[in-house]
Amino acid sequence: MKNLRDEIRSKIQNKLQNANHKMRVSFANFLVDKLAAGNFGVVVEDFFDSYKLEMTAFIDETTEKILALSNKFEFKFKAEFSQYLYELEPQLTAFVEAKRPLDEFSSLLGTNKFDASEEIFYSVRATAIDLYNEKDLVDYPLKITRLLAEKFSYLPKLADVIRKDVAFLEKAQANLPSRAFLDAKDAFEAIKRSIERGVRFDKYAEQQNLKFYHTQFKAQHESILREFMNSKVYKPDELKLLNFMAASIYLQVGAAMTWTSYPDLAFELFQKALPYAEASGDAELIVLARKRVDEFRELANRNSSNWLWWTIGAIVVLYLLS
Repeated sequence: MKNLRDEIRSKIQNKLQNANHKMRVSFANFLVDKLAAGNFGVVVEDFFDSYKLEMTAFIDETTEKILALSNKFEFKFKAEFSQYLYELEPQLTAFVEAKRPLDEFSSLLGTNKFDASEEIFYSVRATAIDLYNEKDLVDYPLKITRLLAEKFSYLPKLADVIRKDVAFLEKAQANLPSRAFLDAKDAFEAIKRSIERGVRFDKYAEQQNLKFYHTQFKAQHESILREFMNSKVYKPDELKLLNFMAASIYLQVGAAMTWTSYPDLAFELFQKALPYAEASGDAELIVLARKRVDEFRELANRNSSNWLWWTIGAIVVLYLLS
């Protein structure tokens, strides 16, 4: 029996040596999927011993390549991440295809020796963790984690880690601000910077502030602001923040108009600020907006009355001179 086993082992080794890589891996995966715990003999054990011997060099080489990838990229740009995945995925696929039969057979034997697979898994996972913790990224770590789930879920211990990682990252992704919100926020911040550059708050500011109001705010910024605020795609918390920013913009431009001889313009801007302030839910901002509206309502009405009497007077003078 010993001689027979040795002869069979020798034939298995010869077959594996003469087979190409793809044939070895395909047959090993096919065979391990057909086995059940304890339902195999020494010939099967001899096959996997020979398979391990033939595949060790390839597994070690692939392991080194995968471990080196994490040190190759600094992940400063999106292109680097895309290149990382482009290089990682085929190496990871090749590693798992070669190593899974040995891991599965180790499980059937009860030895559970998965050191090489766990080393690769935790190394790649560490890259995802670093991208999340140090680069404040979510989408990229989630893509890496889903790739790990695709490759390593056959190992129960690692599958449990992956399941928790995916759940954590998916929750973090759900809490990320929407693209529409980020675009609106960027636009509003640009308007705020333009206001800060374009107006002054002193007794000589009237001409400059009026010019900014008519040529920039009224002509450009206000339409942009309205366009973003009319969008219905924001999350509730995002919409509150954008309402706060919109109210602040109108209050700031309104404050600039208080340094002109047109209180009706300031009143109009404060009126526009109030609904946004109320929609923001910010108590202090609401109080401020209401206070500004109340303060300038009488001044605006008085200014309008003066304008009306001035107009009537001008008509009378023209009539008398005609």
